[in-house]
Amino acid sequence: MLDEALIWEVPQEAQDADGKYNFLSVSAGTILRTVWDAAVRRGWGEGLSLDCTTAGDSAGAAWTTVTTLAFDASTTIGSVLGSLTDLGMCDWQWEGRTLKVFNADTVLADENPVVWPLAAGTTSAPESRSWADLATEVLVKGEGNASWTYHNDEAPASLRRIERVVEAGGVELESTARLSAQSTLKAGATASEEIKREWAAVDARWLPFTDYKVGDWMQVQRADGNDRLQVAQVSLTWDDKGLTGHTTFGTVLADSLSRLAKRTKGIVGLASTGGNSTRPASTAAKRTPAVPAGLVARTTAWTTSYGSTVATMDAAWSAVTTDTRGVALEGIEYQLRVTQAGGVPRIWSVGSSTAGSVEGLAAGEQHTVEVRAHATQEGTYSAWASPFVFVTSTDDTPPERPSEPSARNALSVLVVTWDGLDYKGGGMPSDFSHVEVSVVAPGATPRTVSRTYMPEDREVRIPGLDYTTWEVRLRSVDRSGNASNWSSAALITLEALIDVDTISDEVESRLSSSQALQQAAVAQTLATMTQLTDAMTAVATSLVSTSPYPPDEGTVDSSIWVSPDARVFVLRQ
Repeated sequence: MLDEALIWEVPQEAQDADGKYNFLSVSAGTILRTVWDAAVRRGWGEGLSLDCTTAGDSAGAAWTTVTTLAFDASTTIGSVLGSLTDLGMCDWQWEGRTLKVFNADTVLADENPVVWPLAAGTTSAPESRSWADLATEVLVKGEGNASWTYHNDEAPASLRRIERVVEAGGVELESTARLSAQSTLKAGATASEEIKREWAAVDARWLPFTDYKVGDWMQVQRADGNDRLQVAQVSLTWDDKGLTGHTTFGTVLADSLSRLAKRTKGIVGLASTGGNSTRPASTAAKRTPAVPAGLVARTTAWTTSYGSTVATMDAAWSAVTTDTRGVALEGIEYQLRVTQAGGVPRIWSVGSSTAGSVEGLAAGEQHTVEVRAHATQEGTYSAWASPFVFVTSTDDTPPERPSEPSARNALSVLVVTWDGLDYKGGGMPSDFSHVEVSVVAPGATPRTVSRTYMPEDREVRIPGLDYTTWEVRLRSVDRSGNASNWSSAALITLEALIDVDTISDEVESRLSSSQALQQAAVAQTLATMTQLTDAMTAVATSLVSTSPYPPDEGTVDSSIWVSPDARVFVLRQ
């Protein structure tokens, strides 16, 4: 039904030069309510309702982004909704015949508390995996002869060289090219999956539309543990066996690729104003162009090849086609002026396009952007448009969780090592900073007790722990402070290699042997302690063996062998 309603008619005051419906610096809710309500007044949409306002989304939250767009009168409401979704301005979900619309990556990003079990209530669990999109090297072909190449840092280290090409006509900035390559790089780092769960309503643990809806995130049990997956599709069948169906889940990778696609479309399609039709210019000289309207901006954070995070701003506005008196004016170009809070303004010329990008901005900082028109034939400039205030994006994507660490007992000191890979066998991203080490009692909540820049340091030593069993985990952290989930656990039991209590008892026995021999006992005790210290040193050096197999010879009650799994053995008669 959304594709059966058109914009249909455009008010005179809202038309651009091509007669399109021009929306200037407005939210997704404003656009949807405008075209929806107009269609309802024409008699369309019986039984349907739209649950949002011009001020807030279906959750009551204020709209967080605005845009400048123009739509032809023949555009359907379904196409309008799709455009707003592709630009990353909103997510949406049907609840019965009510269309609920939310700020992007908010409500529908929340996880459903239910867990879909692998066995109970599931008749079958087909899963497929494809390696068709793997890539280690990506070539981006931009405008003219511009091109950029990127290595896929997150691809498995053992993967052979696989090259892909991304066509990005119109792209001139390196930051935009990098963003265009991200989907291919992300898809090329791991195999893509399709995950389904088939069920019969008579014994299904969870049923669609009551326990979950399309778009919800759930924990789904798989062979190697639970994964956070999004409900992508529900199919139902009613026959003589009753109600059966299958639920298809989208993976975290699929969601990540979808978001990257939205961000990429947002750069190119941020303003779709269209229309450069002009009326014949008057012969008056030195005319001043009108001030550009509808200025909006959005930012994207990206990681450089050196691992640092910077931001690119993409701005858009409506085309200026007249002077300040409304007389047609040709030969218009534009300038952008960007100012970081407390900084000095910088100006960029962007040519005749009604969209411009500025890269290399400090991430996470407040900026303002302004635009003005330049009449090239007249040599005049318009006034600067009202400034648009924005805060540049920051990196909010954590690295993958590390692979399981190795732990061993080295003379009662815990030694932790890591192979430098993620849990899937791939490498760490270019903005990887360090790993944090958690050492807790088995089953306890992980907590950071040490931080190291492994694998460059290869290992970290943690002394002073009690002689008991410990659970060791790692998590990776990037340069922006984003931390991954904790890795799988490695268990290690620390044991004392030298009997300190026996040494102490021997010292006390000698000291208390006789009052008359007190002085001699003290001297003898000191000598004994020296001998015991030498003995401990010998045990820690010449009498300790570490190898896959026990030694063939040694000293009874003195030689110690440490097995590869960190257990300690003493040679007995």
